[in-house]
Parts: sequence; structure tokens; C-alpha cells
Amino acid sequence: MTNEYGKMKTAKIITVDGLNPRFLGAYGNTWVQTPFLDQLASRSIVAEYFIAEAFDKSVLMQRIAEASASRRESNSLQVEPNLFGFQKTTLITDDEVFASNFGNLFKTVEWVQVESEIPDDGQTDNQPETHFERLFSVAALYDSHMDSGNIGDSNASPSELIWIHSSGMSLQWDAPLEMQEHFKGETDPEPRVFSPPPFLTLDEHFDPDQRTEILHGYAAEIRSLDESLERYFKATEPKTASAWPSLTLFCGLRGFPLGEHLHVGIPPDNQRRKDDATNVDDSGPADELYCENLHVPFFLTTNATTTDSSETGETNLKFDRAQFEGDRVDQFLQTSDIAAILRKWLETPENGDLEIPTRELAISTCRNQSRIQTDDWSLILRSEQTSNHPDTQDIEDGIRRRLFAKPDDRLEINEVSGICEEIADNLEASLKKELAARGLAK
Repeated sequence: MTNEYGKMKTAKIITVDGLNPRFLGAYGNTWVQTPFLDQLASRSIVAEYFIAEAFDKSVLMQRIAEASASRRESNSLQVEPNLFGFQKTTLITDDEVFASNFGNLFKTVEWVQVESEIPDDGQTDNQPETHFERLFSVAALYDSHMDSGNIGDSNASPSELIWIHSSGMSLQWDAPLEMQEHFKGETDPEPRVFSPPPFLTLDEHFDPDQRTEILHGYAAEIRSLDESLERYFKATEPKTASAWPSLTLFCGLRGFPLGEHLHVGIPPDNQRRKDDATNVDDSGPADELYCENLHVPFFLTTNATTTDSSETGETNLKFDRAQFEGDRVDQFLQTSDIAAILRKWLETPENGDLEIPTRELAISTCRNQSRIQTDDWSLILRSEQTSNHPDTQDIEDGIRRRLFAKPDDRLEINEVSGICEEIADNLEASLKKELAARGLAK
């Protein structure tokens, strides 16, 4: 897609399922080393509160599709999709559900099947064998021509938009065990193989070691992701100053419960009801709209309009640090805002400032739940069958309300609706109004 100056613009989106920001250095983590993602954040706009609009993957894909796909019809026959305004688009993913449900929006789809290559014990011996490494190795081959700048070369055939989606923490935990060893203390449990990823409800009096080994496994996956991303970006970074203006967006799709509310993991796709793609089987209530499931990282950057040719024979692109130098966006962004950001990118002059659309409220829905988050509070409404709850004092008219103070109650542990009823009433009214405005009210 060309801008008003006739120069092609490109974009790259990388989404990772099950990615919690509190495990990244850019969001204050000092326990898990993520040097590449920390570096990427330092040259990006970082959203403090990028909130998924649902925890269910199919619902999230539907929201993205509704906000992004502009389809044309001719003689009742569907024409090629025009995603976000880009004509030539490519989706690369290791997620079969993502490929089948979202792939029709792209001109080219590559489903990287990695499960068949995983050893029987689910564990790899080294980083090049992980599912992250295999996905991003394929992606590097696909977008190696994206920034070549050789528009007239038909063999290069670059995509204007490349979307790389990783199933992340929901497919396989296969980081080398030595990565878990890095986090092990003297009295901690030994590293263990997670195959498939953990999905369970902890007993109220669970053994702390049970959660510790899960946290170590998750942290190892984060390190594995960071290393694979570093290799991918090094393999695909622009080599010449003639590269097209390009935007890169890295973000999570949804979070991953790690036991804060006794639930661990994302319900496997094979436990979904076949008659309703938006429902998750009742075998586990891990789809609760807590912040741990919805708050995900968000980094946005572009290549520079200036060059550095200090070394003889070399010209390297630099990022425009006047615009992107770890700047923080404190207002809310949500999943469907990806579409607005990319449209703004196409409309923005090459040397102009990219406008980031933000919201004053974050709204999320999933099955029988809805949630609103403001700067100061979060409120979760959930329809409940009172027959399933012997103690119904916190359920009124079939609705259970849970109120949490923000930002201090980061994990939403201290429920205060009983002592802040007026605040809960006002937030409930705002939530219902916003749901209606977004066309989500039932």
C-alpha cells in the first residue's frame, strides 16, 4: 500500500498467545531475563494497559476481523480480502485454529505444523528445536524480502502486511530444561517436562512447590521466546536505507492464568464445545475475566526516516528516537485497536507522527461475563445459577459482582464490592452503557 508520496508502506504484526507482561523487563520484571524484548521496548511505544477484549481465542479473532476486514463484493462473489487497507497480506502461524478461523482474511496463509515434530516426551534438548524457533525460522524465510526496497523485482514479491501469530504458551512447553535450572533455588523442586501445557485447578491448600515448578516452566518459555525473537529480527532487519517505511507491532493475544486465583492454564481447543465456538467447556473455570487473563504486552515501533553512514560502504537504518524512545501510553488500548493503528499508519505522512488511538475504559466479555476497567477500578459481572452456590449473599438478580481497586490490586485478589457499593453501581451502569455502544449488549 502506498502513501500520498507514492512510497510503499509495510507492516509486521507479531502476536503471542498466553503472554503475561509481568514476566518482561519492560513491565518491571527482574526475575526473568528478556534482553531482546527489553531492547525492543526501549525503541518502541509501550502500552501500559493493553487489555484483551475477551479470554476466548475465537471471540478475540472475531473482534479483530470485525474491526479490520474490508470486503468488496462483485456479482455476489467474494473478492480478495483487503485487510486493514493492505492489498497483499500474509499470515504465518503455528496455531491451526487461528489459521482456519482467521486465515480467510489473508491472501497467503502458512500454517507451520510443529506438533508432529515434538519428541514423545514433549521436551527438546536445545533451543533450535523449540516450537518458537521453528515458527520464527519459517517466518524469516517469508519476510526476508519485505524490506528489500526492490519494488520492481517481481521475484521478491513482498507482502505489504505480515502477521505472525504464535500459539505461545497454549501449544507446547518445550524450552530446554536447562532454562528452568536457571530459576531453581536450593530448596525448589527439580525441573519437569510439561507436555501438554498445564491446565488444572489447584486445591485451596495446594503444595507451593506445585506452583513453583509451573512458574519455572513458564519463565523458561519466556526466555525461549526472547531468544527466538532475537534471531528472527536479526535475520530480517533492513540492510539498506532504501527499505520501505515499515511498522512493527508486537503484542500478546491474551494472558495465561498461573494460579493467582487457583486456576492454571488455557483450556485446550479439544475441550471446546463444538456447537458454539465462543464457549469453553465447563471442565475448568480458567476463562475468568481477571487481569491475569487479559493484560498483555504491547510494543509499537517504526523504522527511521534518517540514516547513518558513518562506516564506509554501509548505511544502516536507525529508529527515530525523537518519536519512539520507550514512550509509555498510560491510557487503554484493546485488541480491536490494532486495526485503527494500522489504518493510521497508512494515512500518516512518512515523516509525520503516528497517532495512537486510546480509550478511557477497557471492556472485555466472555461467555456469561463482562468486565470494565478504569484507572482506579475494575468490575467483573458474571451471570450465576444460584442453585450452584449455597452462599448467595453476593449474587443479586442472578449477577455476581466483583470489584477491585486499581492499580494497587494488580492481581485482583481483594474483592471490595461489599464496602464500595456506590462505586460498583456506577461502574455497572457505565459497563452496560459501553457494551451497548460497542454492540456487545445481549
